[in-house]
Amino acid sequence: MVELYFEIWQADGRDGPFMYMVSEQNDAVRRATMPGAVLVHSFTAGSTFEAFRKKNEWAGFEPWRPEPDWTEHFFEEHEADAQRAYFRTRVSDAN
Repeated sequence: MVELYFEIWQADGRDGPFMYMVSEQNDAVRRATMPGAVLVHSFTAGSTFEAFRKKNEWAGFEPWRPEPDWTEHFFEEHEADAQRAYFRTRVSDAN
């Protein structure tokens, strides 16, 4: 099973925390919309549903349940390859 990395960020004065799959695009959006956000947790997941379940579990929320018409996306090797390539060039702003 392929797993991708996710991060949970918190910004002062914003509702949240916000979960993002690590990618160049998601990092750019987070930096633009949440300047000064702080990384508070990271984890891996093999599907979108697993990622939402892990976020809720970490935050102490009720167990996450998808809407009836949602479809679970299981991550594929090409997505993991793209994420690994980004990690090789990523500049950390987690501190």
